[in-house]
Amino acid sequence: MVDNLGDAFPWIDFLPLEQRREFLKSFLRLARACASVNSFDRLGILLESWQATAAAYADPSVTADGSDLTYLDEPESVSDPRHA
Repeated sequence: MVDNLGDAFPWIDFLPLEQRREFLKSFLRLARACASVNSFDRLGILLESWQATAAAYADPSVTADGSDLTYLDEPESVSDPRHA
């Protein structure tokens, strides 16, 4: 199933296999929850978050397994660089 999601979300190819599995699990759980209340805003947020993670893995200066990436325990607000 993870491989099939690559058609809709080609950026998941940059995620290591374990991260792909985590994405699939989170995506399916949240998609079901969103469908149950007919509100999909949170699903969009999840997809943006995972796409940003894939972009970090796609950076050629990052190790293939992502061991040099630092994950935040709590989200941090940052300004939008497009409006700087």
